Amino acid sequence: MRARAVKWASDAFPGWVEVNIDLADGGIARVFDKAPVFSADGDLLRKDTVYPVPLTLDCLVSTIGTEPGTIRVMLLRGMSDPTGLATFIVREQDVFPDD
Repeated sequence: MRARAVKWASDAFPGWVEVNIDLADGGIARVFDKAPVFSADGDLLRKDTVYPVPLTLDCLVSTIGTEPGTIRVMLLRGMSDPTGLATFIVREQDVFPDD
C-alpha cells in the first residue's frame, strides 16, 4: 500500500518515524513505529533524511470498501495508529497487488 514517511519522530533506539496513509474519505492515518519496521534499507529512513519519503507498506486486503474504488486494509507487523487502529479504508489505487 502506498504511504509516506513524513518525519523523524524520536531518537529512541532504533529511531522512530511518522508515516502517513491517505484514507479514502480524504483524511490521513498517522502511524508511528521504528524505522526498520517501515524499511529494511537502514539508510532510507534516518534522522538526516529529507522527508517526505514515499513508501510501500505491506498490508492485507480484508474487504472491498463500501464505496466504489475503496478497499479495507489491515496493516501488518504490529503497525497501528496511536489509538491502536490497524484497519483503514483507502483508495483502491493506493493498494498494489503482490508480484
